[in-house]
Amino acid sequence: MEDLVLGAFRRRAERAYGRLEVALASERPLHALWAMHNDPLNAKFFVEFNALALRHEPLRQEVLNFLERSRELQKAGIGS
Repeated sequence: MEDLVLGAFRRRAERAYGRLEVALASERPLHALWAMHNDPLNAKFFVEFNALALRHEPLRQEVLNFLERSRELQKAGIGS
């Protein structure tokens, strides 16, 4: 079961990286990021994965890696 959850998270994370790159390449990257982070479906998945990560160390590490990589992409894309 744990492999299934990790696989699902990794797939969603890869999709999120793709959306993040598109948002950062847009003419208005902050607006695009805002729109990306206001998607209710993605928010629901994120909350569920975070709840699972509280009990599963491998998923917790995946979530932390995702957050760190996302922050680095955003810092590089926005230039701050």
